[in-house]
Amino acid sequence: MITSITRLMLFFFTMLLIHHLSSQAIGLDQFDFVDGTHPTDGGMLKYAKAYQNKILNNIDDLSR
Repeated sequence: MITSITRLMLFFFTMLLIHHLSSQAIGLDQFDFVDGTHPTDGGMLKYAKAYQNKILNNIDDLSR
């Protein structure tokens, strides 16, 4: 059983394990940016999903 303290510890360890994800790892292309720099809503959704997957994988690895 995971306690609330364990969840908090997992959260902090996960934050330490997050690394820079490349645009290729996120799956971004030219249509995910308004002007080549600022992401569109679709681009931001790809960012969110990629980092969510990374965080959940890290938590899963830590909880084993």
